[in-house]
Amino acid sequence: MADSSAQLTLAALEAAQARVPAAVWTQLTALQQGFVAALAAEPTLPLIEAARRAGSKRPRQTGSAWANDPKVKAALDHLRAVAQAQAEDAFTYVTRRLKENDLAAKTVGDYGASNGALGLFAKVQGLLEKRVRIKFEDPAQMVAHLKALPLAERKQVILEMLAE
Repeated sequence: MADSSAQLTLAALEAAQARVPAAVWTQLTALQQGFVAALAAEPTLPLIEAARRAGSKRPRQTGSAWANDPKVKAALDHLRAVAQAQAEDAFTYVTRRLKENDLAAKTVGDYGASNGALGLFAKVQGLLEKRVRIKFEDPAQMVAHLKALPLAERKQVILEMLAE
């Protein structure tokens, strides 16, 4: 159970502020900032206790109300995303976020954004074609390499070389 004598410190408030974008942080009241800082310091803290530590005179009502306030939610969501990103490796994080973006885009019917997220996901997974540059010191090696390619692929390579 949480220690009801615990108080929010200035260091906890500054630590939370440093992890939340300024545009989000400045939209919060001082008490809401304290609420976010309390939950940032102890993510499993009950909402009532977080509101009490923030200085609310009615923590039972404000804890729940603040947790459902869009501005407070944005700050808490950002803190959770930062914590999750720190716990995951970059590949896992990017993969998870692209899947989330794809689902969110499909949910609102934005299939262009969904396709964009899916395309990036495929690139991250290595599912799309990767272009490889081959340098030849000797032109005869290049000609031999081109002759070994199927005709359609040879034409494509030559067209790409001329485009550069």
